[in-house]
Amino acid sequence: MPATSSLPSSRENWAQIFAFAWLESNQDFSKELRRDPKETIIELAKGTSGKYKPLLDSLESDTADLVVDAANEIKKKTDDTPLAAYSGYLPIPNSPFREELLKELNEGDLEKLLDRGIEGILQFQEKKELWAEILLRVWRNSDELKKIRQEPLEGLSSLLGEQQARELQDSEYGIIPLPNRPRGLGTLTIEDLADFLGDQDNADHLGGIFLVAT
Repeated sequence: MPATSSLPSSRENWAQIFAFAWLESNQDFSKELRRDPKETIIELAKGTSGKYKPLLDSLESDTADLVVDAANEIKKKTDDTPLAAYSGYLPIPNSPFREELLKELNEGDLEKLLDRGIEGILQFQEKKELWAEILLRVWRNSDELKKIRQEPLEGLSSLLGEQQARELQDSEYGIIPLPNRPRGLGTLTIEDLADFLGDQDNADHLGGIFLVAT
């Protein structure tokens, strides 16, 4: 199986990025992250030299540094260890299933599991037919998993065809199906949001990215 030792740090990196995307003033950033996560992360990693300078300048300098550092770590892990858990510009989970069960699993079964929330906070169930096909393909083929994490748009076009890949990209949640910020978290700061998303004491890992325990 792909290595999972990077899970805590990868979780923290994406927690910083998602918390940044959930800020009320960063709705355009959130849309860009959903549509083209690779280009968005690469641009964010430039820090105040890139297009997101105004958004970063609105934060405390230490907080802005954490966000930029997280983007750079995601870039590095994507290049160095693309098969480690949650590496890549598209941090889809590694398979939660044993190999023998994965061979027998069909798309209909996986769609039902996506409806039940095994993906955690990410909204794969919104386009469950497409995501079930994608996840089964990449879980059964490490080369396709590596490609979709390193080159999300190209990888999706290879798996689905250009038309369906474009349909997914243009959908409400795009290709990183991050939901809108929950109303109950409306008063939290970016630091609080990052803690909430990355809190390993109050969240479980079950194949999904940040599965919040109830």
